[in-house]
Amino acid sequence: MDVYLKKIQKATNDLSSKLTKFNDIAPVVQEKLLAVEKQSSEEDGLNYSDIEIEEIVDVQMKNHPLTTELEKAIADFEEVFE
Repeated sequence: MDVYLKKIQKATNDLSSKLTKFNDIAPVVQEKLLAVEKQSSEEDGLNYSDIEIEEIVDVQMKNHPLTTELEKAIADFEEVFE
């Protein structure tokens, strides 16, 4: 039972850490990506709409290490309870 409880504690701590990191950093990363994409769109003469830029950034955020680390922590947490 102690081993199981330690696994739960580790998974919970890891998930909590990744959630905090995501919550603290992701909005800043997203804003920077939006600014870069908007500037690139204008410089390249593409003139994407705000919606198109948001869609591009959504894909980038989905594949960003912050998101993938959080997804892994969630999967590891869920695995403990299977």
